[in-house]
Amino acid sequence: MNNLQAVIICGGIGARMGELTSSKPKSLLNFEGQPILSHILDRISIAFGGSGEVILTTGFGGDQIKNAYGTSYKGLTLRYAHDERQLGTRNRLLLAKDMISGPFLFLAGDIICEPRLLCELMEAHQQQPGTIATVGLAVDHTPAPGHGVATVDHDKHANFTFIEKRRIDSVVQDPETQEIRMFGR
Repeated sequence: MNNLQAVIICGGIGARMGELTSSKPKSLLNFEGQPILSHILDRISIAFGGSGEVILTTGFGGDQIKNAYGTSYKGLTLRYAHDERQLGTRNRLLLAKDMISGPFLFLAGDIICEPRLLCELMEAHQQQPGTIATVGLAVDHTPAPGHGVATVDHDKHANFTFIEKRRIDSVVQDPETQEIRMFGR
């Protein structure tokens, strides 16, 4: 795949994190000795073979993220789109739309996944010509109240039903999900 790109939404308020995120975004919280975002960028760099572009869409703490990472990281070119109004995920993706030049990975700035999974998602997307989006789900069978979930049929490949956070109280028996996505034709 040429011109590998990823969009990472980072710099959310992290309301459920309380004091931990009162002065810094979740993606800059330390995990195993380095910020969560460093773990994510390391894995993208590996999956992209040490070359590609990452667009970081920021909100709360955007300057902290930009100051910490600058314009490059382990062979990746970093670009930024800042959401001054904190309008959420959809707005962050719209902010990045003019920087996106083809198929791209779309990840949250607080989800760490292995490079192999990123590669498998990119491969699966490429193998389906004309596909607009390919979604990879990591399933947690013990969801926390207040998180979105997805229900999946028995073959694990079709008929996904996503239930937003605001409706979660009625379906706590369903697994919580974390998503990575690949978009483009």
